[in-house]
Amino acid sequence: MSPQFLYVLVIGLFILRREDIARAYHGKGEPWSALLFLVPGVCLFLWGHFVDVMDIIHVSLILVGFGAAWFLSCKRLTRAILPPVLILVLATPLPAVLINQMMFPMQLWDTEHSVWLLNAVGIPSLAKGDMISMAENSTRFAESCTALGFVKWLTIFALAYVYIFRITRWHAVLCWYCLRPLSPMG
Repeated sequence: MSPQFLYVLVIGLFILRREDIARAYHGKGEPWSALLFLVPGVCLFLWGHFVDVMDIIHVSLILVGFGAAWFLSCKRLTRAILPPVLILVLATPLPAVLINQMMFPMQLWDTEHSVWLLNAVGIPSLAKGDMISMAENSTRFAESCTALGFVKWLTIFALAYVYIFRITRWHAVLCWYCLRPLSPMG
């Protein structure tokens, strides 16, 4: 079972759990403007199955969901499903090219500063790309050392918490501010 299927399942449960979404449905959608979401969504779905890439299918399900909401009830239902869809958009995996453009400079930055710190405490070391060479061994800074994935999932869980328990914005800001020192980024 793919993670994208689980994301869609969880978002579906979020949507079914909320009464405001059921109240937003009034059956006065706009079929022609819904095609702006449905046609690209179906095309991406078919293309994703053809090339067997689940990330494309994930994006297609977001577009089809918005198109279906627009078809059924226009703006009211589309606005009501916006928070779960935002969670689904954040759960969409980033393309490898974008990750390389963002992560590799962070890895180099982490390596340079770690070498500086090691040299400052008396351990002779040398940076070679994302590798740290020392007298006895060497180590490499992996992509996970930059904590971007952790921050992404922390944001997704925070949005899900706010959506499920319907807390106020001030409560959400206060929770974020209090939990911020617990993250590995500090």
